[in-house]
Amino acid sequence: MQVAEGSTISPYSSYQNNTQVRDFLNSLVSLRDQLNSGSADNVKTLATGQQTGENNLINMLSGQGAIQQRLELESSQNQTRYTDLATQISRDADVDLAQAVVQLTQNQNAYQAALSSAAKILNKSLLDYIV
Repeated sequence: MQVAEGSTISPYSSYQNNTQVRDFLNSLVSLRDQLNSGSADNVKTLATGQQTGENNLINMLSGQGAIQQRLELESSQNQTRYTDLATQISRDADVDLAQAVVQLTQNQNAYQAALSSAAKILNKSLLDYIV
């Protein structure tokens, strides 16, 4: 999953981790069954092997927690970038209405003055000079 430019995170656990969790859960089911049957020797054997499974489960959960924390951090940073970019676009694209009206009026007045001046100059024709 791409979370930022040049940054990807896989939110999924590996096949090896999934297998370890599966084996741990299966051993817990076997331990439960042995406890229900009352077989003390088998319970001791299964109970001693639980520590490795517990460590694997804790390591996998901590890894997934770190991934989740990184995803949340990237999401927060992306939201901040989006907000900053939207603010900058708004600041650059927005127009001060009063200033725009004043500039428009000045340009209209200059245009009208140019048209008036051109009309006065072009008002004369060749016939005016012949007579």
